[in-house]
Amino acid sequence: MCVKNRRFLMFFTMIFVLMDKPLLEAEFVCRSDVSYKWARVSKNETGGSASPTAGDAKGSTGASGSKEQAESLIVRFTAIERVGKDEAEAKRVLEAEVGRQKVRASEICLREHEAFGACVATKLSTKSSVLNSLSFSARSELEKALTAECQGQQGRCLGVDVSEPACREVVSAEPTAAPDAKKPDAKKK
Repeated sequence: MCVKNRRFLMFFTMIFVLMDKPLLEAEFVCRSDVSYKWARVSKNETGGSASPTAGDAKGSTGASGSKEQAESLIVRFTAIERVGKDEAEAKRVLEAEVGRQKVRASEICLREHEAFGACVATKLSTKSSVLNSLSFSARSELEKALTAECQGQQGRCLGVDVSEPACREVVSAEPTAAPDAKKPDAKKK
């Protein structure tokens, strides 16, 4: 077979395969954001005990209620997207994952902001390779800096927030049914 005829045949075979493609299937993607709130802890000047700066237990009035909102910090934990054949299925799959991520966000908040020892241990373990290569005085300074950083992050976890699921319809790149036509062999020798 001549080269021109082979190219001609391959061209028309490709056009036939492209025309024979089935319709694409629509899917739904739902997305939610998970975040947690926490408030810093300050030392009481009289007793030296830690108390949250947001919402003091001194019989606060409405003015300190606005202080509570100003002092609470929101940390974006993760964004979750799940796909389903229809909106209800996508929301159902998303809600299952949101439950797991809420638990993880709560655990991270407790470890980072309420458990001082866990915060220091986590930071030291991430810097372990650096610590081993430093001299004693440099290691001591780094440990002091990490301890001070954890003291600045100490607080009280106020809760985990999840945004309402936002769903949208997308067209998948995969066809609904596989074409029956065989792919042409590119080159046979």
